[in-house]
Amino acid sequence: MSIETGGENQAKSEHKIRQWLAQFEPGCPVVVVPVFNAFEDTLDCIHSLLENTPQEVPVLLIDDASTDTRLSEYFQPLAFKDRFAYLYKPVNSGFVGSVNLGFELTAPRDVVVINSDVVLPSGWLERLKAAAYSGSTIVTVTPLTNHGSILSVPYRNKPSGKLPDNFTLAEIDDRVRQNSLKLFPPIPAAVGHCTYFKRLGLDLIGYFDPAFAPGYGEEVDFSQRAIMSGLTNVLADDLFVYHKGSRSFSNSEARQQLRESHDELIKQRYPWYLDWIGEAMNLTDSPLALALEQARHAILGYKVALDATCLDGNINGTEVVTLELTRALAELKDSNASFSLIVRDETGQEDLLGLENLVNEVITVAELKKRPQPAFDLVHRPFQIYSLEDLELLQQIATRFIITHLDSLPYATPSYAPNPDWWSKLRHFTRLTFASSDGIIFISQEAQQAATRQGLQLPQDRTCVTYAGVNHRLHHVEATLPPDVPHLTEQPFILMLGTNYQHKNRAFGLQVFAKLLQDYDWAGNLVFAGNEKAAGGSSLEESRQMHKHPVLQGRVINLGKVTEGEKQWLLENTALLLYPSTVEGFGMVPFEAALAGKPAITPCTSSLHEVLGDGVTYMPSFEPAEAVKPIWQLLSQPELAYRQTASIQARAAAFTWEKIAEETWEFYRQTLKKAPRLPKTIVQHMSQISRLEQEYRKLQGWSEELNQKLLSKENTRLFSKLKKFLEL
Repeated sequence: MSIETGGENQAKSEHKIRQWLAQFEPGCPVVVVPVFNAFEDTLDCIHSLLENTPQEVPVLLIDDASTDTRLSEYFQPLAFKDRFAYLYKPVNSGFVGSVNLGFELTAPRDVVVINSDVVLPSGWLERLKAAAYSGSTIVTVTPLTNHGSILSVPYRNKPSGKLPDNFTLAEIDDRVRQNSLKLFPPIPAAVGHCTYFKRLGLDLIGYFDPAFAPGYGEEVDFSQRAIMSGLTNVLADDLFVYHKGSRSFSNSEARQQLRESHDELIKQRYPWYLDWIGEAMNLTDSPLALALEQARHAILGYKVALDATCLDGNINGTEVVTLELTRALAELKDSNASFSLIVRDETGQEDLLGLENLVNEVITVAELKKRPQPAFDLVHRPFQIYSLEDLELLQQIATRFIITHLDSLPYATPSYAPNPDWWSKLRHFTRLTFASSDGIIFISQEAQQAATRQGLQLPQDRTCVTYAGVNHRLHHVEATLPPDVPHLTEQPFILMLGTNYQHKNRAFGLQVFAKLLQDYDWAGNLVFAGNEKAAGGSSLEESRQMHKHPVLQGRVINLGKVTEGEKQWLLENTALLLYPSTVEGFGMVPFEAALAGKPAITPCTSSLHEVLGDGVTYMPSFEPAEAVKPIWQLLSQPELAYRQTASIQARAAAFTWEKIAEETWEFYRQTLKKAPRLPKTIVQHMSQISRLEQEYRKLQGWSEELNQKLLSKENTRLFSKLKKFLEL
């Protein structure tokens, strides 16, 4: 049975609708579908509604005098059977008139207005209603869709009449639902493809304004009136519906004229609206932006890049961490992510040790700068930043960036800097990094606490301690005897491995070794292996200790920088690794010795106790006479040396790169669920200032040089004018 409206039948029609609705629970919303022709689309819409809407929810189809008789022929026999009703209007009044009729007939219930070219997924109404009642002042709720103005996904602000390739509506909706943060962010206006209207708003501010008949702009006008009354329009960011898009108003020229006319009316009534929409479209750190981004990630996946610009063929601690972390992340890659490696322009394939076969792409900095930005959703630099240019690049190429803060020594130790100006800038860069980064990874609790003591900290939910892995796989090499040092094989030796930074405590090692020779008459040598640093190095103090302790003469061998093969030989053949470092972000070297089958001894300081645990023997103090005692015990008692080695080996099982990768991917996912931090313009301005300072210094040098030339020619008047020009 159908109902016709108009003339004397109007009251009868309204009565029939209300009678039909009376059988449903009072708090149950009504789904209203206005339709004009579009028979196939309407079939798809109604079919999805009846299949995916709870049985107790009524569905009302309002036919706006369609000229396609198939609609009435098909739907009239179904009318008022169970939960479906079909209402035919003999006079066309447009979308606005049909919806207002639906509002009137369904009072006092909430109403969901759905375009006839929309297809709904399972559980759609439950989620839409939950969003509507997540706040008492919410008046309208609109779901995500492929074709919905600023609510379009997966391509933001780019409506499309089709679903992404190879996806069904059910698959997309399920992905969106699972990945949603349920932010229900405020939006400037409801979008009319599918909107939940709470009766609260309809009673307070009325229905659609007939001035916007037959359609376009009516939901904007309604939403602005709601906002002016203190009410809110929100997005249901856990629901995706398919909208075929723009199937009404077949005359495109007429449609454009109508749109322009109604847009002008909106502009006159609500002069803030266009700017607000522009802001909503472009902001990247708003709740709406985050909700849209989560939906995009759910559908298309997300793009992660690792900054490997430290790779230059020299295997140092930072390179080891970068290489091994890349491998582990690539092997454990999130199935919803693409993973890229950023390298320097001059980095060769041989420097990557096969990583190019594990990642989705290897891209140079020069190639990356040519791409539309941001190219990635997240970039991770597993080492610290030393220039504003690097910081600015990270912010340009990705929506979010993460830094691994290895330790705070460069920040806290001015003697390690080549000059005071460099140190001052480094501290500034570091503070700026902490102020602008989206996440910081520390490689130990100690490293995090040290940064906090320096005032370097982020909110707790933006930090992570992952430690470092010790089960290296990429740079295993054959052990090689260091050349030109044949007497290494003639006597046992104690190894001190690492760059001669003062905190590595080589000078203390010399004192301890001198006590070992004096008190225990040990027959071996002490070997230093590692780079020599001019700034922050301990060469001068080492020289003093050599002069102070004559017993050291001829017993200390300084190999300087060694290759990986030579390092491996030293670890396999040393009697003991002595590692008296005062400060470590992690402390990888003792593990390397233990995994080579040799004991290591360290002080119980910094992160060393944290990572090595309670089961090992430590040096009790930095007093040489006390520190030498456990060293002698390890050298003279094989069983004790074996237990020390075994304890460190057992501890190594807690620090695998596989575990680090798992924790790192989880931190990536957590970071992507938070809005980007946005002092990016500050960083860009600081970088510009830095470049201007450099140019100014060049000008200063040039003006001073020119000054001397001009003065030598006694042309002071001309120089005075030039100087004033430069000052301007």
